Amino acid sequence: MVQIASTTKRQRGLSILELLTGVAIGLIVVTGAVKLAIDAFGSNRRMLLETRVNQDLRAAADLIARDIRRAGHWQNSPNGVFTTNGSAVTVNPYTAITLNTNTENANFIEYQFAQDWNDTVEDPERAGFRLKNDTKVLEFRNGAGGWQGMTDPRVVQVTNLTIELAAARTVELYPYCSCLTKLTCTPDQFQNPNLSKNYVDTRPRLTIRQYNVVLAGQSTADESVQREIREAVRVRNDVMLGNCPTI
Repeated sequence: MVQIASTTKRQRGLSILELLTGVAIGLIVVTGAVKLAIDAFGSNRRMLLETRVNQDLRAAADLIARDIRRAGHWQNSPNGVFTTNGSAVTVNPYTAITLNTNTENANFIEYQFAQDWNDTVEDPERAGFRLKNDTKVLEFRNGAGGWQGMTDPRVVQVTNLTIELAAARTVELYPYCSCLTKLTCTPDQFQNPNLSKNYVDTRPRLTIRQYNVVLAGQSTADESVQREIREAVRVRNDVMLGNCPTI
C-alpha cells in the first residue's frame, strides 16, 4: 500500500510550459501545411490562367498569319506570270496591303483577295484585323464589310497588336529577258532610269514581302499574367511588275 501511494504521488500531468510549447509547434506545422496548400492552389490557378491566355493569343496569331498569307489571292494568276519574250503580263489588282501608320505601332492591317472565279476588280473580298484600344478586343473584318470580335474580353485583354513590313526583297528579272540574248536590247536600258527625263520604269521585277506580327495580352482575372506571341508571315502572292521588251 505504501509503495502504490508513493508511485501515484510522483505521477504528474503536463506543465503549462510544455502545453504551450506543444501548441506552438502544432500551430507552426499547421501554418506551414496551410501555406503550402494555398501556394499550390495559387500556382494551379495561375497556370490555368497562363494556359488560357496563351491558347487564346496563339489561336488568334495563327489565324492572322494564315489569313495574311493569302492576301492578293487572284483567280487570274496565270495571266500574271513573268514572260521573257515581252508577252503582256496582267498586274494582280489585289496585291495592296494597308497598315495603320497613325500610331507608333501599327494596330491595323487591311488587304483584299478574289472572292470566286467570276470576281471582278470592283468587287473583291476585303479582309483585315484591328485592335480596339478602348475594349482591348481583337477584331477581324468579315465578309459583310463589318468588324467582328475574335477574342473574349472576359478572359483575355489584348494589349498590343503590331504588324510591320519586315522585308520587301526585290528580285530583278530583266537578265532573263530574251532580247538580251538576241542583242535587241542592252542592260543599260534596264539599269539606268536617268537616261531620259521621260523614262518609265518598266523593268520586270518581283517583290517578295514578309510581315512581322506581335500580339500581346493579359488575363482579365489577373493582370500579372501576360503573354506575347510573335509570328513571321510571308505573303504567298508576290508583286509582279514590268515586262520584257517584245521581240
